[in-house]
Amino acid sequence: MAKKPSLEGTQQEGNHKQTKPFFGKSAGNLYFGVELELESEGDYPFTSSGDHCPNDCDECYDGGCCDEREALMDERQGISKDVVEILGKDWVSVCGDGSLDNGIEIKTAPSSLAIHRTRWQPLFENWPEDLQPYDNCGIHIHASSDFLDSEDQENKLYYLVYEPSHYEYITTIAGRGENSWCAYDPLVNEDQQRITVKTHDLGTTNIPVITKSTKYSAIHKLRHTYEFRMFPSTDIYEKLIANVEFVRTMMRYAKLPDTTVSLDNFIEYMYKTSRDHPFLAKRLKDLGLVWQRSFSFSAGA
Repeated sequence: MAKKPSLEGTQQEGNHKQTKPFFGKSAGNLYFGVELELESEGDYPFTSSGDHCPNDCDECYDGGCCDEREALMDERQGISKDVVEILGKDWVSVCGDGSLDNGIEIKTAPSSLAIHRTRWQPLFENWPEDLQPYDNCGIHIHASSDFLDSEDQENKLYYLVYEPSHYEYITTIAGRGENSWCAYDPLVNEDQQRITVKTHDLGTTNIPVITKSTKYSAIHKLRHTYEFRMFPSTDIYEKLIANVEFVRTMMRYAKLPDTTVSLDNFIEYMYKTSRDHPFLAKRLKDLGLVWQRSFSFSAGA
């Protein structure tokens, strides 16, 4: 039996120890860990000195905890407990995050797409009314990096996402463009070295070498995962699953042997494999992104 890949860290990868096993079986050992950020209805402005204190008071600044801040923390702990009870402590953990005012981040265990489709449903069917997907919230999806087994495959993934002419299409599907938490400006080395990638319409083209990524890159490469940071938060089940399907589709496309990379070629691939990603296919239809006979991208019905 093939050894499952390591997604060190939180349930997927990060700064905490992994405490969850892998869930489900996935072809090619491609597993996904999802981080869903949500705010509570408190909506108090974050202040670094008060550490989420609604009044930025002296007591909290000096290391104490005023009654209002304590009440907010109790409320968040209660919401976190409800979420874990709904989704299962075997599959998720809940914590805070520095980018959130008074919210939570739900982290899943590394799981197959099939597991995500089933395990997320109870939360959306029993949605805690105090949780909201505000603009400062996002969805981060970790995908097993060793699914791509060559530098060429990784370069294809980067080209698909970072090529400027693809930006409108990729971000339209993802649901938001470049922002403070998601940059589409890949870094290059000091010599401005470039790599050659086969393209469907140009023969070959050059793009910057991705020598490293920052925490806020659209794709943040970690030790064992690619972290896709391009999605807004949501309280709609179909949108979350479509996001995971989109990540899986990009990863699978990048792994195809002898593939020439272009936007038209990627759209053709999504068309041919649409049965594998029904929620993504519906999103494309709802957005008015249609496949023409030439498989070209167009907006409108």
